[in-house]
Amino acid sequence: MDQNTRIELHPDKHTYSERPIYTPPSAEKPSGGASSPPRRQQSDVRVVKSELKVRDTGKTQAINGFNTHNYEVTWDVETENLKTHERSRSLMTTELWNSDDPRFQQLRREQNAYSQAYLRLLHLPEMYASVNSRQLGLERMPFAS
Repeated sequence: MDQNTRIELHPDKHTYSERPIYTPPSAEKPSGGASSPPRRQQSDVRVVKSELKVRDTGKTQAINGFNTHNYEVTWDVETENLKTHERSRSLMTTELWNSDDPRFQQLRREQNAYSQAYLRLLHLPEMYASVNSRQLGLERMPFAS
């Protein structure tokens, strides 16, 4: 992270390439005088509903020798086109197996530190700042702090 470098391996050619993880916006100013901040374009679509639910399924299972517990996460998003009044719905459901095994504590700290550094590099920490991960049952996810 500290070098802002991603290394891509090309095993078939026995080569590798390096590229930045994050490329900041161009520092060039438009020709034509004083620069002003870019104006945010008004969207024709608005979010009507954004609902995230975490359900404890009660299922347990040993995975690779670790006792795990199952959760179902569902994100339901509805949008409306302000011009046509057409509505769209996106529904994403995923199943998570989590473990409270104490052997994962150091691994979780390392993963969290990496994820937070990656978000800082992309200038995105504010994206997850308002997420109450414990309330959502996601405190062991990489983006949770």
